[in-house]
Amino acid sequence: RQLLHSLSQLVLLSTPCKRNAIAFCSPSCEGRVFLMQPPVVVVVRRLGSTAHQQAQLALSHLHTRGPTPFVNFGCQNHPALHAWRSHPHRTLLRRPFSNSSSSGSSIGSSRRRWSSGRSPSRSPARPSLRGSWLRCKLSGPSPSPRCTHGAAVCRNGLYVFGGFNGTLLGDFWCLDLATLEWKQLAVQGGPGPSKEHTMCTHHDCLYVYGGYTRHVVWQYDPHSQAWAEIPLTSGRSPHSLAGHSANVYNGWMVVCFGYDKYSEALTNQVWGFHIRTQCWHLLLDGTAPKAPSPRYHHSTAICGEFLYVHGGSDDRHQPARDFYRLHLRDLRDDVSRLPTLQWEVLAARSGPPGRWGHTLTAVQAQHLVLFGGDNGKTSRSDMWVFDVATDHWACLSANTASKELPAAREGHCAFYSEHNARAAVCVYAGRTKTVCTLPDFWEWHIAVQPGHDSATARAVSPATARVLVQEQTAPTE
Repeated sequence: RQLLHSLSQLVLLSTPCKRNAIAFCSPSCEGRVFLMQPPVVVVVRRLGSTAHQQAQLALSHLHTRGPTPFVNFGCQNHPALHAWRSHPHRTLLRRPFSNSSSSGSSIGSSRRRWSSGRSPSRSPARPSLRGSWLRCKLSGPSPSPRCTHGAAVCRNGLYVFGGFNGTLLGDFWCLDLATLEWKQLAVQGGPGPSKEHTMCTHHDCLYVYGGYTRHVVWQYDPHSQAWAEIPLTSGRSPHSLAGHSANVYNGWMVVCFGYDKYSEALTNQVWGFHIRTQCWHLLLDGTAPKAPSPRYHHSTAICGEFLYVHGGSDDRHQPARDFYRLHLRDLRDDVSRLPTLQWEVLAARSGPPGRWGHTLTAVQAQHLVLFGGDNGKTSRSDMWVFDVATDHWACLSANTASKELPAAREGHCAFYSEHNARAAVCVYAGRTKTVCTLPDFWEWHIAVQPGHDSATARAVSPATARVLVQEQTAPTE
């Protein structure tokens, strides 16, 4: 237990990624920790030549990306370990363990000090992403300002449907992400005016569900530019929801929570719409272990094999700050055998303060970027980055010398884009606390944090930066 406690302070050993190999030894260790991407934790001790099989076992799990093993790893001079050290994504931390809280422990010594001069439990999380804000100029006839609209990216375009700006909107627009030019699309045969609905993309088609429209799933084909209503064929279906979330995974549109307009109450059920068979299935009811409380206007994103859920509002309009992860690995494109999905509660103490109406955007299956929202008192413009490999939140704040920053907002949309040879998190529309709807479009150009090996290093050059985003200590609330 003492060894695991020390490791968890350094690298968050509790990470549930099943594709990572985690190996450790008995407390009589040398104190070297190896980190790799995907994160691999190895504490090495001298065992002579008696641990070749354990070493090979750990390496085999690493290369096959199998389930997480807990094995002894020894023999520091083993040839396999030397090959491992030459891995291009490995980082060696030469920090002895410090466990002064446990007297008489054999793990390190209370007189040893960390080379950084600070305990890892007190160090602020260092963001592995940084970037710069740029307000984009859009051309063509543009849609009116709005919030709580439906939006999704399909075929190099951002499609925006409906929303609210004092009245319900039913117009339909497409923004070409290459030219940043708006184009209005036909709405004949479509859902009609709505707000607080969702829009998803699957196989170059758009799917709209929920909100203040008819209780059906709508499909839009950008090629034929035609709407189609998908009626309920058989089985159960959720009641008409608003303020819910929807994400596509393995041919399923996973719908979480929301306001049930039939019962006039919030729900914490998870429904799945199987797109190929056009049938609804209840994936998780509200009594599932570790299930979040009923809520709406929360934020979700799929990153890898997980669905992440953050925040939202309860029936008393109180902002939530809890953070969950839903395991989707066993959810296949097969309705004959539905898996039992599992919730996992993630630490939220060092994460973003409570809010609703914010966005959560997945970046290259490595990070989640949270922006905006409303905490019940004011709209927010802060940005947070969650590293899915280490389960660490990091707060980002803009340099006060910057000329332009996005206004605080909620009810906006956000997505990740790699168009025009630049990686960016894009933010469109929304409203302020004074219910003033916004028409602006922003890009947060992603650059890599010095010292981090990330695929985002190939993003736009910092020369285009107009705002420098810096790390700061996570604020307390």
